[in-house]
Amino acid sequence: MTIVRITAALGLVFAMLLGGVATATAATPAATAATPAATAATPARAAAGKAAPHGTVEITKVLAWHDDEEREKCPSTVCRLAGVLKPGVLVNGYCWTVGDSVTVHGVINYIWVRISPDDSMPLWVSAAYLVGGKYGTLSADDECPNVS
Repeated sequence: MTIVRITAALGLVFAMLLGGVATATAATPAATAATPAATAATPARAAAGKAAPHGTVEITKVLAWHDDEEREKCPSTVCRLAGVLKPGVLVNGYCWTVGDSVTVHGVINYIWVRISPDDSMPLWVSAAYLVGGKYGTLSADDECPNVS
């Protein structure tokens, strides 16, 4: 049963990612040619790989394949538990950073993904439980600036 759920979730992810990538690529030129009023309406967004005013990068959807604990304020298992990201739920991934290690099935991962744009209360999830690679669906260039 678990394999069936994971396979179904991965199929959904790939379908969403393929559609999302095409949309994001097609929207990029329009975003750079946007009027000042349109740009002011989305201050949290930035060009891919460029830091936004609050210190994150272009938004990418991330998806957990297993329950992933959401931690408040820091990328660590000792930080306050804020909730649980459930499998199959797409959320925004803003950037990644190195934090405490998380081991899943013998694989160690130190990467944590920020899923909240709020600088006063950032939420972090371990990339070990995200679909994709080492950084979930974020790229290596999407590292968070100034994370302490």
